[in-house]
Amino acid sequence: MSGFAGVVCAGESVPDPRLLERMAARLEFRGPDATHIWSRAGVGFCFTLLRTGPAPQSSEQPCTLDGRVWLLGDVRLDGREDLRRHLERRDDPISREATDEELILRAWRQWGKDGLANLSGDLSFALWDGIERRLWCARDLLGVRPFFYT
Repeated sequence: MSGFAGVVCAGESVPDPRLLERMAARLEFRGPDATHIWSRAGVGFCFTLLRTGPAPQSSEQPCTLDGRVWLLGDVRLDGREDLRRHLERRDDPISREATDEELILRAWRQWGKDGLANLSGDLSFALWDGIERRLWCARDLLGVRPFFYT
């Protein structure tokens, strides 16, 4: 399972890059295939990737479709084809090679928080809206993918 962590700051300050580096180092055991650290005013994330399974995975996180909402997490969606077809009813065609992360971002763009009920699988993720400066977090009901916060 990949690992991810983040810091949200009050105001426009940027999280200490050394803190994000230490957090990423602590997560290396969860994702030995790649490490990414990302920060903007008010938020910083780190991600360690563990490549798994045949489904396409985003190798860099956080990822975005529009530069506004960013997804960071460890996800494996079930029913990808059904979700993709459902999304295409109101969106542009979606490649069969779309990552699970892209499908979640598209679901968020179409349905917002109500769309989370349309997702099934093992998942744990955070969505950062850089305009509203709002963090949304979700995980599967069984808690297969851990999610801790403080």
